[in-house]
Amino acid sequence: MLRDDPWQEVAEFCAYACENRLLRLQPWRDPPCIASLDNLTKPHGDQRGERESAEWLRRLLDAGLSRFEPDPLAAIERVEAKPAK
Repeated sequence: MLRDDPWQEVAEFCAYACENRLLRLQPWRDPPCIASLDNLTKPHGDQRGERESAEWLRRLLDAGLSRFEPDPLAAIERVEAKPAK
């Protein structure tokens, strides 16, 4: 892909693929890397899971992590497991 596409697009594609695989998302659900914080106002349990993806994104950002973490839940757990300074 890097021969034909810009680095940023390839990196975003890889993050999308990793998050989908590791979160075991259904094909119609969005991973945190493309979530919108605006979806925090949507109801829980909507078919697309937009609220849940936005909540994962909020947790990532609150932990000082990137929306492009390949394994969002593991990254959040690592940060939350560290003792407070």
